[in-house]
Order: sequence, then structure tokens, then C-alpha cells
Amino acid sequence: MKRLVISGSVLALIVTTTFVGAVHGAEKSPWIELFDGTSLNGWHISQTNGHGNTTGWTVVDGSIDGTQDKKGNGGILLTDREFGDFVLELELNPDWGLDSGLFLRSTESGQCYQMMVDYYEGGNVGGIYGEGIGGFHFPASTYDKHYKKGEWNKVVIVCTGNPPAIDVWLNGEHITSYQGDSPDLLPAKGRIALQVHAGDGFFGKHTRFRNIRIRPLD
Repeated sequence: MKRLVISGSVLALIVTTTFVGAVHGAEKSPWIELFDGTSLNGWHISQTNGHGNTTGWTVVDGSIDGTQDKKGNGGILLTDREFGDFVLELELNPDWGLDSGLFLRSTESGQCYQMMVDYYEGGNVGGIYGEGIGGFHFPASTYDKHYKKGEWNKVVIVCTGNPPAIDVWLNGEHITSYQGDSPDLLPAKGRIALQVHAGDGFFGKHTRFRNIRIRPLD
């Protein structure tokens, strides 16, 4: 699929969550709710990633809450389904001082294009990181101008092609436009995953995600 070209009018549709007919095939592809608000049905804990296998994934007040179950033991929670090209919407509200992440096209063991949720001093929210695929770092330099501290923040991601073009909106503002340059890093389809980073310094911190839905574009 060709790289998605987004006009100003399409941007307005994206940020108001009515992305109907804006990209090829979108009008034929319904939204899929990835989280039902009450259970972790459709998700599973990775046992093979490098962060750990924390069982500290629960549903709290209509959101997925993730934390280390013991000091230094993080991990990732993956969708059972795989996706290729998509529009992904969600809200996030992590504790300050937590290293979390949103994995795109993730393998079972966590290799992915990661949308960073590095919510700590000097960190970044909304940039793209090559998790297990080279460690490339493409930060969102303006994220802190649009992020609402201590509140729920709306994220919209459009991911298309292989190598992928990944665009990120934070609270209606376009903060990231990343273009991959190698089709050999990952398959064209993978899972969505939520991360709790390993490391003793993150113990007791919680990451939170809610209203998670996806619209396949392929």
C-alpha cells in the first residue's frame, strides 16, 4: 500500500474520530473494539519478551491498568489478533515517572515499532522507537506542549505500508510523522501491545489505557 497522504480536511476527520472514507477501503472496514472495558478478553501476556512476564494487568474503572507484580518485573500485554495497516485510537494516563509504551505490529516476543510512553524527566510520549529492531529513536519534539498532565490523553495513530509510515496525533495535534526505510525489520502484520518496562525504578508505578479501538485498512 502507498504511503497515506493526509489533507487538512482528513486530519479534522481523524481527530474527531470519524475517519470514514478518508483512506482506501476505510469505508468498508468497521471499527473493532480491542478492549471491552470490563475484562482482558482478546489479550494475553507475553512469556518471551525481554521485560518480564508481570501478571499486574487488571481492569480498573474501565481502563487497562499495568504495573510490575514484583520489583523489576515488567512485561507486555498483547492482542490475540494481528493487524497490518490500521487506524488506532485510545486514551492513556500513565503515572509520572513510568516507562511504558504502545507496541505496533509487535511480535509475540515484543519486537515492534513502539510509540513511546516514556513519561519521565527527559522522556518522550508519541515518538517512535525501534524495539528489538535496531533501537532507532524518532522523538515527538512537541509532545509536552499538548500533553495533559494527570488527565486522559487521546492518541490517534495511522500505520500503513511496509516499511511503515506512522503518524501520531496527541489530543488533536499532529506530533509525529515517521517513515520506515527497511521492509525487512518486521512482517507487515503484527499485534498491538501495551508495555510495562522492567527496572527497579519503575516499581509501584501504573500505566493506564482505555477506549482502545482499531480500524483495519488492508
